[in-house]
Order: sequence, then structure tokens, then C-alpha cells
Amino acid sequence: MKLAFLSDAVYPFHHGGKETLHYERSVRLASRGHAVRILTMHWWPERGGSIVRDGIVFQAVAPRTAMYTAKGRRAIWESVLFGLGSLRLLWSRPFDVLDVDQFPFTPFFAAWLVCRIRRRPMTATWHEVWDRDYWRDYMGWLGPVGFWMQSFAARSADLVFANSVVTAHRLTHWLGVDASRVIVLSPGTTVAKSGESPRKMIDCIFVGRLLPHKHVDVMLRALALTPNATGLIIGNGPERDRLVALADELGIDDRVRFESPGSHEAVLDRLRASKLLVLPSTREGFGVAVLEANGCGVPALVVQHPDNAAIELVRDGVTGFICDLAADRMAAQIRAYLEDPLLQSRMREAALTTAATYTWDAHVNKMEAALNALVGEISNPLAKPA
Repeated sequence: MKLAFLSDAVYPFHHGGKETLHYERSVRLASRGHAVRILTMHWWPERGGSIVRDGIVFQAVAPRTAMYTAKGRRAIWESVLFGLGSLRLLWSRPFDVLDVDQFPFTPFFAAWLVCRIRRRPMTATWHEVWDRDYWRDYMGWLGPVGFWMQSFAARSADLVFANSVVTAHRLTHWLGVDASRVIVLSPGTTVAKSGESPRKMIDCIFVGRLLPHKHVDVMLRALALTPNATGLIIGNGPERDRLVALADELGIDDRVRFESPGSHEAVLDRLRASKLLVLPSTREGFGVAVLEANGCGVPALVVQHPDNAAIELVRDGVTGFICDLAADRMAAQIRAYLEDPLLQSRMREAALTTAATYTWDAHVNKMEAALNALVGEISNPLAKPA
């Protein structure tokens, strides 16, 4: 098949959960003989409008533009430019399927038009669903517009790949997407080889963008209540300066480090050297950091919240901990874990076993089967089951 993926940010030019997902599945689809193109911003330094890496064609449809504002919110200008740039699909090379990344929503208008003109199916990769209240908090009086765009985007796709059960449920119940057009397709991960157990130099690690809803400040306060525990915060974002200042204020700046994310492999190296992932986020569409930590033999502490799909990945007391968003509760859980080497060993093995069920090959197998069925259905609608 000729597969086209439309996403404004992709690995290795930009780091994050969705970027890793697009890259890992694209590489595997290309290795299976599919022609894969990723339509994105012009991330590479070369002047050409396209480059080839790892068997994938990266094609620019818009200039590189800042994705976030100083406050860590999605930049409207970038969304508009990328949406307009997506109209280039009208004269792009032929494709059998076009998959559109959920964020930003603006490309869905061009993608829907192109797919209708070309009579080709459009799928969507979906990470999370925001309710009306969250859109209002995020965009103010423009919140209803954001919610409408989200609904249009989800319903315009012939098939939606949801990364978690929570996301799938909200697509059908909040946005009205037909349940038969939603497939739960969780990301995969790479599991450490049996016997790999590097020296654990870091007690607690956080990996992710430094945004308010990640609540890294609560993790820092928990570490302040946990004598001698060390911490590593890997990420960038508008909260960074405030968090660095808070660590200094709490008197833990000598045992808590901040690092910017380097390559994906560098982040995995840090995870392998850690004892516990602490992810205090209250809003996760899936929780890739949890899965990658498990793949490194590292349990995760996550918080109980209705918007946090990461709890789907954690069996409390077995592969990690589900905790209230409170520094004292987190501190008690962290202390109990760090003081019990036997518990650490048991949880490490359980985490590895769980991660082994989330493979990229399984992800691609399921996606490939769904795409083949969709292309056949669109090409021959009379063959569609009654």
C-alpha cells in the first residue's frame, strides 16, 4: 500500500510520545514493503522539500513554525499554517490511505476534502479527548470552537485509531463517533533483554513536557518529604524555571537534577538507571512514559484521575502504584518502595512481563489488517458485510 501520514511533529526531529509512535510504526510498515510518506513541517536543515530516512519519505507541506506559546499552549498560528499547508495534498503523489494525527485539528478540513476528491479512505490517530469544560479553560471564549473542531475531525475519519480504552470510550460517548469505526491501538515498546540490570543511580525519574497538568511540583514536594531520595526531571516546557526555583526553595536542589531530553535512546538509558518512574500527571491519553519505563524494568507511580489513561497500564502494587495527587501520600509510597529491595525486584520482573505484551510488531499487525480491510471496503463497497 501507499501510506501517507499527516503530522506536524515527527521523530527524530521532535521528541515526544506521538512522535515516537509515528516513527516506530512507519519504520516497520516500510520494512514490510509499504511505501510510507510522512507529511510534516520542514524540520530538516536541508533545503529540499523532502528527504528519505530509514526507508521513510519525509515531505514538507508547511514551513517549520513554533508549536507552542510561551505558556505551553498550542500556537494558533502554527495550527493555521499547517492546516493551509495540508492543501498541498491536492496535488501530492497518489496514496491508498491518508492517516491524520489528532493535533492540530486544522489539517482535517484539507484532508477530508482531498480524500473525498480522490476517493481514498482517511484514518485518524487519536491521543486524547477533551471535554467542553477543558476546552473553555484552554481557549476561553473560543473553547466551543475547539470542541466543535475536535468533533468534526473525529467524525470525518473513516476509521479512528484510539490509543487507549478511555480515549475510545470518549470518542464514542462524547463526540458521537460510531463505535464500529473506532479501534483501540495502543503504542508498543522495546523490552530490556533478560538479565539486563544496570546500576540504579536514580531513585525517582520523571519524563515528559513540563506543563501545569503534569504536576511535577507535587513530585518535588514528595521528594522533599523523602530524605536522601534522588530525582531526575527530564523535559522542557514553560514550567521549567518555576520548578527549578521550587527545588531550590525546598532545599533539594543538591539531589534533584533537570535535563533536557536528548535522543530517545538517551532517555531510555536514564530510565534503565532509575528505580521508579513518578508521573503525577492528571491528563494522559495513554502514558507512553509508563510503558517505556516498564520496558526498562522500572515500575511507575501514577495518580488517580478520570482524565489519566495511564492508570490502565498500572496494576497497583504489582507493576507500580496508583496514588492520590498529594505530596504526603506520594512520599509515603516512594519511601516504602525504596526501603524494600525485595519489592523492587518483584515489581521489576512484573513490569517487564507487562511491557512484553505491548510490542510494536503487534501494533503494526493490527493496524495493517485494519487498513487492508478499509481499503478493500472503500474500493468495493458492495462487498461490505450487511
